[in-house]
Amino acid sequence: MAKLPDYYMDLGVDPKASQQEVEKVYGKRVAELRVSTVEDAPEELAEVEAAYAVLRDPQKRSNYDARLKAEDDEEDKKDAELNAYLQSHHHRRNRNRRSGSWIDVIFDLLLFK
Repeated sequence: MAKLPDYYMDLGVDPKASQQEVEKVYGKRVAELRVSTVEDAPEELAEVEAAYAVLRDPQKRSNYDARLKAEDDEEDKKDAELNAYLQSHHHRRNRNRRSGSWIDVIFDLLLFK
């Protein structure tokens, strides 16, 4: 699954921003980018336009927020699975390792302490 663009960051607003704040920031950003001489201003303007198209419409914004939350939940689930795997791997390593080896001490210091 492709990662969703961060429309809040692209537009420069907080996810809890009101509709009026979104409109105000959009107008300011568009004005800045249209007069900008920076080379990548057209690409940035396109990102701002795409973000505003979603964030200005309450239904689209609600759907976007739900998809963003689902994506975050999926990442959290993967992180938890990875941590569980690493912990179980660490416990297996503890049971199987030779006691007192300097490599084991470094392994413990770097990865798990």
